[in-house]
Amino acid sequence: MKRILVKNKGVTLGYVSYHNKPILKKDMHLYEWGKSITYRELEDYYDDVWYTPYPNETLEGIVMSYEQDAERLKKDIKKIKRKNHIEKLTPFTSIRLYGVPSKHLCHFGYTADLKETKSITFIEDIHEFINKNRHYIVRNNHNGFDVDLINDEINDLNKIYYNYIGAQDDDIREYLYPHLRDGYLEILDRFKELTGKDFKAKKRFYPLT
Repeated sequence: MKRILVKNKGVTLGYVSYHNKPILKKDMHLYEWGKSITYRELEDYYDDVWYTPYPNETLEGIVMSYEQDAERLKKDIKKIKRKNHIEKLTPFTSIRLYGVPSKHLCHFGYTADLKETKSITFIEDIHEFINKNRHYIVRNNHNGFDVDLINDEINDLNKIYYNYIGAQDDDIREYLYPHLRDGYLEILDRFKELTGKDFKAKKRFYPLT
């Protein structure tokens, strides 16, 4: 067992004990429109938050709505201009915001409540997660019923998923979405017990729509 001192931007957070290897800080993942935002360890800030400005809004005003530290404010504005290749806002043209604290994400249309999102990205992410880790489900002398049950449920959800992805009619997709969302969420805890893989381990914020 070893101990390391953990700091965040020069501020001492304390000591962390670990076996064999230290805790690594994860980099931010960059996503295109509609993609999920992933959590940056030790820093509760998020990048690639999409926002559509209205007439008379300024970039400085938007950033000041979630950041009051003068130094960070300046850096965020500079980064937003550089990443979006802009000098000023164009009304109704979406831009990516950077350095948004999690407590302000709801103001920009994002939620961490997986039951609230209607984002197709959530469905794609959870479908990929379950099927990528499905091979970790191993039958033993005690879990045969649970294994058969969850495999049947995953197969049924996969059929609904492909119908959802292939649907040309928005009404059909809207009808299928809650069945997929609720079905996937219902099996997550059991999936974790059988595989050791936890979809909720990485904090994610998804667009509400």
